[in-house]
Amino acid sequence: MDSSRLNDWLQVIGLFGVMASLVFVGLQMKQTQDIALAETYGTRTDISSDNDSSVVGTPQYFSAVVPDCATN
Repeated sequence: MDSSRLNDWLQVIGLFGVMASLVFVGLQMKQTQDIALAETYGTRTDISSDNDSSVVGTPQYFSAVVPDCATN
């Protein structure tokens, strides 16, 4: 096998290596984005739950939901 043919094969192997590494980096970026979105949704849910809990526990909420409860 002459050196130019060996050089061609090494370049093809190198090209596939570069392509595989780019696919791997793309998958890592997608995974990182999915994790960040999940954390954002979780934080949003926690904030909404805390807000709902604080509102439901107030007497103003009960008087607005059940008007007869405020007069008793």
